[in-house]
Amino acid sequence: MPQPSTEQVNPGIAPQVQQSQFGASPSTPGRRSRQRSARKSQVTPITPPIGKPRDPNHLVLGMVVDRSGSMASMGAELEGGCNAYLETQRSEDARDGGRSTILFTRFDNVSEVVHDAVDLPEIPKITHEMVQPRGSTALYDAIGDTMQRVSAHLETLEKIPDVVIFILTDGHENASQSWTKAAINREISKLEKEHEWEFYFAAANQDAMVEGSGLGMKRSNCMTFGQSGVAVASKMKMAFTTASTVQNDIRKKRRPKDDGFSLAERKSCA
Repeated sequence: MPQPSTEQVNPGIAPQVQQSQFGASPSTPGRRSRQRSARKSQVTPITPPIGKPRDPNHLVLGMVVDRSGSMASMGAELEGGCNAYLETQRSEDARDGGRSTILFTRFDNVSEVVHDAVDLPEIPKITHEMVQPRGSTALYDAIGDTMQRVSAHLETLEKIPDVVIFILTDGHENASQSWTKAAINREISKLEKEHEWEFYFAAANQDAMVEGSGLGMKRSNCMTFGQSGVAVASKMKMAFTTASTVQNDIRKKRRPKDDGFSLAERKSCA
């Protein structure tokens, strides 16, 4: 399956970081528009491997985290939430002897891979520099690129692990150049139904259940955080840890698969 071309960026901050070629400069709207139209037609279906034995003790976790300019209002809670999510997953692995492999994608008007299929014990703390807010919101490209990378990683494994994709954003799509909403919906719907991938969506400044289900995700796995006048930043970290807890409860059959976030969990993050 063809993968997006990448190049090394910011080697001083995170040597693993790779940038998608799809991020055109905001100062060249005409060229960007032409590139967007051409590239969206090049997206190919995601085809994870089938027929291999499964390994329920191995989790491949794709984290897709918004670092667009509007996230500046979150302060240090953005990196704090990322680290809390990973720490919850470390605790889960220690609890049941499992292991996790992380694909960490950050995005603004470009999609960048910070950790590309790295085992969780080798993941250092996420720093402010890694997720420092800037730019606009290429949400669809970040989701699509992450799904492609996860699928490519599965090809290298002898057994098929559980797959979870967690997406967090505080705004609406406005900058993707390769993936459309329809294409994301088609792929997520297929991956959930045919390959048992699980998707979780946490979002602010929108109805996450409406927006997430519009992208093909289960409404029960989508949650709005930071509503009702409460500081959004203070609720974002809770959304990270709650999502990590819910995904593991469902994976380990501690709650029914279709339950998703409970009413109490939604209220605690609202």
